[in-house]
Amino acid sequence: SSPEKALAEACRVLRHGGKPHRGKLGFTLWAKPEENPYSKLMNDAIEAYADLTVPMPSGPSYYLFADQNECRNALQSAGFSGDSMEFETLCINWKVPTADFPFEAELRAGVRTAALLALQSPERLARIRSVVEKSVEQYASGDAYAIPIAAYIVVVSKK
Repeated sequence: SSPEKALAEACRVLRHGGKPHRGKLGFTLWAKPEENPYSKLMNDAIEAYADLTVPMPSGPSYYLFADQNECRNALQSAGFSGDSMEFETLCINWKVPTADFPFEAELRAGVRTAALLALQSPERLARIRSVVEKSVEQYASGDAYAIPIAAYIVVVSKK
């Protein structure tokens, strides 16, 4: 789990120049909570009611490359051209069928969030679920929910 090593390996295996997309890497990152309503509602519930002292496996920060300058620096260190980096925010509405769907998605399909939730007491888990559901209700849209969710799209060229 070393994002820096992964970037360096991606750079190593990419070809230089030529065709329009040759030598380019593209990836997405979840946007920081202040730009991402979905992440904010989930983070707020977890920060308020989860036991954050449970033993978690080590891993990179959830928003490791969410800062544009830090992302550029990491890409340059891996061998990419920092000047070529494009860093854009894309926000869409995530349409879900029920107010508890986002909590269930994090609980069952998330990675670090799922690990954190799995270590919570039943009481804490129930409280987090309740707060998330209440937060999701503001996004009611007909018989479903449309939650704004944002990601950064990053494209960079090999030097």
